[in-house]
Amino acid sequence: DYDQFDDLHRMIFSSFTQGGFVVDRRVENAEALKRYVGLETVDQVEAVREKLSAARDAIREAETIGLSEAVSALRRDGLNPFYSINALLYQKLAGRWMGPVGWLIAIWARLLIFAAGMMAAVRYGSPFRRFLDTARTLKHFKDPSPSGLDEPSDTALRNYRLAVLQRWPDIAETLIACRFDASVRKIEEALPDGSTLNRELSAIWRSSLDQAVEKASRKLSGWLMQMLFNLPTVGILVHAGWTTAREYFSGHYLPSNYFVHAGLTIIIALFLSFFIFQTIVRLIGGADRITHDAVERVKRRAERLQPLTQSPVARQVETVLGLVPASSESQRNRPNP
Repeated sequence: DYDQFDDLHRMIFSSFTQGGFVVDRRVENAEALKRYVGLETVDQVEAVREKLSAARDAIREAETIGLSEAVSALRRDGLNPFYSINALLYQKLAGRWMGPVGWLIAIWARLLIFAAGMMAAVRYGSPFRRFLDTARTLKHFKDPSPSGLDEPSDTALRNYRLAVLQRWPDIAETLIACRFDASVRKIEEALPDGSTLNRELSAIWRSSLDQAVEKASRKLSGWLMQMLFNLPTVGILVHAGWTTAREYFSGHYLPSNYFVHAGLTIIIALFLSFFIFQTIVRLIGGADRITHDAVERVKRRAERLQPLTQSPVARQVETVLGLVPASSESQRNRPNP
């Protein structure tokens, strides 16, 4: 007494023959297959998730160490010898200081730039190259670069590659165990483009060095320090001016020797204040201290950042690991294939 033949007949000759039914069914089947393949993929990733995470951390560590080695090379020979840290520091100080000592700081900054240009003009190389170096130095006079590091040295890039190369065989074997292709053993697959790395090294070093110089200039430009170093010269100027004005209005004219002695006293006081200030600059904001501060900033920045160079393999690992978070919720309703 259980006969559904008529219902089956109507379904075959009425429902199944409609185009919309077929299209809807195909879409539903495609969505089911998509979910199934996605969940199967997630299962495979879950099986090697710990190894992939370890490989990702190892890549980050290798990049961080490589960057540190590159920065060490930049610290040794990457600085532009024609535009030193001292010149940049005194330029920033000249913009912050006022008074007679501030005028001497501004003059000294320009003398440092001029001396750097002279060194560029007489150094070994072609006359055309010397001319370009001198022109570049004069350009910095109006538009200073934070570090003069426009093109990182080849040593920096070589140190980076060596640091990554030493650690890459173990990383590659871990990735192959996670079903990556054997081509990841080639170091060229792991390293970014050389120009990209150069730009990143230049930007990181330039930014860190600029921040270190800015910090030193702020420390050396407090209002109390400016008042302390300007006070002797300003005091002698005020006293000489008051004496000159008093004698003038009283009808007594001072001899020329007085102005010679007053001028020499002012110059002596000014230069003594400036020399003492230079000693403090060497103790607080010397080139070695600024460079050390910049290197430490680069290291801290490297520890905070994600993979610095975003090598192709690192991006692939991140993409694969990005599939995992969706697994916990979807595992409950796994469709049958």
